[in-house]
Amino acid sequence: MHSMFRCTTALLASCGILLGGAARAYQQPAPSEPAAYVAIGHIAEDQNFTGGGAAMQIVAVDGQSTGLAESVLVAPGTHRFTVRHFDGYALFHANIRYEAISFQTQAGGDYRINGSYCCGFIFGMFDLTAYDHQTGVPVTPAAPK
Repeated sequence: MHSMFRCTTALLASCGILLGGAARAYQQPAPSEPAAYVAIGHIAEDQNFTGGGAAMQIVAVDGQSTGLAESVLVAPGTHRFTVRHFDGYALFHANIRYEAISFQTQAGGDYRINGSYCCGFIFGMFDLTAYDHQTGVPVTPAAPK
């Protein structure tokens, strides 16, 4: 009985170590550090923002998971944002697609990531564009990391 308990404990501990190292969660800058605010916008062609149409979330910053975030704080610098797009009306690819955009953020900046359909919305394909929310000016994409 004791050996079974030890084996179970060892198995659970080793699984915890393996799972703990597999995925890193994104850590936002501390409140005392300079940061930029990046929020998700919407798909330009989607006029149904609340009734089962398209939805987007930020799922990673620089490869680190954010969960399904509507917004994140980032340190100033160039970052890669991975965005998840769900379209309740799309017909293929389980209605979920991922796309990434990289751009440079400035301390105190306020940015929005908007999407637009390309190559036929029926396939759920979309492009991303980042904007400075205060001025409305598109942000120049950076080279992918």
